[in-house]
Amino acid sequence: MTLIASNVNLTDILGVLVDAVIAFDQDQRILYFNQGAEQLFGYRAPEVVERNLDMLIPPRFVAVHREHFRAFLHASEASRPMSKRRPIYGLTKSGREFPAEAAIAKIQQGEDALLDQ
Repeated sequence: MTLIASNVNLTDILGVLVDAVIAFDQDQRILYFNQGAEQLFGYRAPEVVERNLDMLIPPRFVAVHREHFRAFLHASEASRPMSKRRPIYGLTKSGREFPAEAAIAKIQQGEDALLDQ
């Protein structure tokens, strides 16, 4: 069977990836949280969708993350590895911190920017 690109549902593909995929808007409100993200962070998607990305970042890193995010949002580059400048950490539902590797990318939808991490 051959898949035709127009028949492929990207959400279905991202949903089954082992890697965490989190999409959020320019206000850092989580819009999408795949199965890999659920496994990594310990939350189910309904617990995080519509909430702020800050909940997945250790509190001591939130301010610097916001600063780097704002700079990226206004930069001309479409994507970048997030650990390029310094190590990054995530925060699980249980409160455990873990070192993470992540990249961020902009996807423009009309006037809005959708970001993927």
